[in-house]
Amino acid sequence: ESMLVASKKIKSNCCLLRAAACSYEGSLFGWDLTFDSDQKSTADEEVCLSLRFAFNTNDNTNATGTCLKSICVSESGRYLTCGGQDEKIKIYNMVDKRAMGNVSSFAHTGAITCLEFFQDSYLISGSDDCTMCIWRTSDWQCVHILGGHKAGINGISIHPSGKMSLSVSKDGTMKLWNLVQGRCAFTRRLRSVAERVLWHKSGDCYLLNSLKEWQLFSAADNSILCAGSHTARINKVLFTSASCDNADSNAQRVAVLLEDKTLCLFDFTGRLVTSADLTSLVGGSRPRDMQSSRMNEIAIKACQSETVRSVLENEGEMLVVVTSQGLLITLSVTSLETHKEVETAVLCSHQLKGEPRLIALSVWSDVSSSTNLKENNWIDSAKKQIDCEGGVERTDNSRINSPADKKKKKKRNKKSLEMVEEKERKNGEKEGEEGAKKKKKNKKRKVIINEEIECNDSDSKKTKKE
Repeated sequence: ESMLVASKKIKSNCCLLRAAACSYEGSLFGWDLTFDSDQKSTADEEVCLSLRFAFNTNDNTNATGTCLKSICVSESGRYLTCGGQDEKIKIYNMVDKRAMGNVSSFAHTGAITCLEFFQDSYLISGSDDCTMCIWRTSDWQCVHILGGHKAGINGISIHPSGKMSLSVSKDGTMKLWNLVQGRCAFTRRLRSVAERVLWHKSGDCYLLNSLKEWQLFSAADNSILCAGSHTARINKVLFTSASCDNADSNAQRVAVLLEDKTLCLFDFTGRLVTSADLTSLVGGSRPRDMQSSRMNEIAIKACQSETVRSVLENEGEMLVVVTSQGLLITLSVTSLETHKEVETAVLCSHQLKGEPRLIALSVWSDVSSSTNLKENNWIDSAKKQIDCEGGVERTDNSRINSPADKKKKKKRNKKSLEMVEEKERKNGEKEGEEGAKKKKKNKKRKVIINEEIECNDSDSKKTKKE
């Protein structure tokens, strides 16, 4: 069955950002951040959120439904996975728009609490049964089952290299896993139970947060770079950037979403950059989850409105927040820092009908695919060469374009054939010499054996006469 119920036909190259969220009732929702195609003039073009899909993941046999706790999308946006109380991981193909089935019916015996993709190759799942499973996406087989925690898994984060991973558990420990060998490399006892753990994109530092505290650690020596404490419960802590340049270290931020509807931004020294109150946007609902991502550069360049395009090109990463009453909000980190007002930082929002209780969120963009396209175009242009002799443009796919190329290739083929013939001749000579030596040895062995047989026969005759 087709899993998608699209409200509008949206071109993939015009999508700025994509988001997917799961609800307490067991439903999945997806949005696309695009340009409003209903505007009559290009000058009035605006950014809007459109519902891409909405469906219930519960089986027909389960009338009550199951609560979903985690959701994750692969790096390219090909696979979407979610898990919850039914101890199953549901997999959906976002390209073919179909459900691929469930896994983890035999691997996990507890609720699925966290999911984490490494590119499009592997998926790591954490459960309340104190175990973690590594799944291979080519055939969705369980490669390793990582056990060692004495309580349920709260959070998982894979290092950008893909060779190691961090996990935190309700037992108050953090473990460093060697994903290549499938074993635990290091265990650390924490002061309090950590709710989440997150690696930075550079792999130089990682975040830990408990109920009301968060800490930023250095990966080199596990020293604390900065920390923060709050009076309200922390619902989410993540890394974000206020600059369009990823290399700008001064624009790196730590975003903290609190239960009292406040959003705080800190730099890597622990200094509070800005604090915003989301009450005017959220209303009576609770902010449950938050994610950060960068918008698609190709989609920004495709914008026909010069004013909108100039604004989006200078934007950093976007913060996406979901609430307990089905509200999704997109915020600009750059606008939050410059204007210090929430209303000016809001790019757009969308309210779901029925007000489902959204729990977890996953956000991604087509930045990886666009950069791959750029790299391929650059490679194609770099492969093109001008043949000086024939004056003909050539590529690596069509090498033979001039008689000079043909002559060179014939010479190379002749040399390679001669080399192969010489190697075969030498190998034959060696085999012949070795064969002759073996024949001589066999002849000697036969002579010795015959002599021994004759001696034994003569000895037996003598014994009979006696």
